[in-house]
Amino acid sequence: MSLIVFGSGSGAPGTTTSVLAMASVWHKPAIIVEADTNTASAIAAGLFRGTLDPAAGLASLAQTWRKGDNLAAELPGALAPIGSSVASVLAGEAIGVNREQLPQFQTELLAACLAYADAASADVFVDVGRVNWPQDVAVFTQAADVLVVVSRSTLSGVAAATSAWDLLSQTRQQSAAQHRIQPPPGFLCVVGPNQPHSIREIAELLQICDYQSIQLDPVRAEIYSLGTAPPPELARSPYALSVRDCAEAVAATSERNLCQAPVTKGRRE
Repeated sequence: MSLIVFGSGSGAPGTTTSVLAMASVWHKPAIIVEADTNTASAIAAGLFRGTLDPAAGLASLAQTWRKGDNLAAELPGALAPIGSSVASVLAGEAIGVNREQLPQFQTELLAACLAYADAASADVFVDVGRVNWPQDVAVFTQAADVLVVVSRSTLSGVAAATSAWDLLSQTRQQSAAQHRIQPPPGFLCVVGPNQPHSIREIAELLQICDYQSIQLDPVRAEIYSLGTAPPPELARSPYALSVRDCAEAVAATSERNLCQAPVTKGRRE
């Protein structure tokens, strides 16, 4: 069981769309946690087209937490399946949880998600969105098995990814020093490479060894960002093939890290 955290810089490079696309073709069940504290739920408004109950998902778990009830017991009912895939998502907003309470809520939420995923032989994807305040997502980044930074290949996209990776690196290095472990590896996902920078150039700039690209295809990406109907040829399209390649590369990085890291009850020490 792996915990994979996705983040980005400013400019909306396609983080949530990439998370949903990769989870949909993941090699095992995947649980997506929408943990972007910067905006309203992109998944509820996009993929599900506003059909999710606003009081469900993260909102229902936030209410459960505020009442002092057991999150683990309520989690299965808060997950929404993604089509016919083996992925499900915990979407929405943690309504009523203020910024001071957020770390404790996230800690208990993550524990519930990891326990559920362990029992279901699933992996957990956490979409933290745009990384502005690393302390707002430190609970997730410090526990991650892999930190994925999503970027475009434009000059502004690379600059934003550099800033995000610097912030993510701070939290992973601090956690590693505190717990005396190796920091989790980084992974670079570039949406639309060679516009104009190559993925290798960006990876070298960010000093990230593992990387893969996803083809820039706004029409097919709308399957995940706007909930449009997938065309019959989707699985054979260059976009879908690049998503699958990226998912396999992330999985390989995660597996390699888990094999190298000491574990206690399924988690890294």
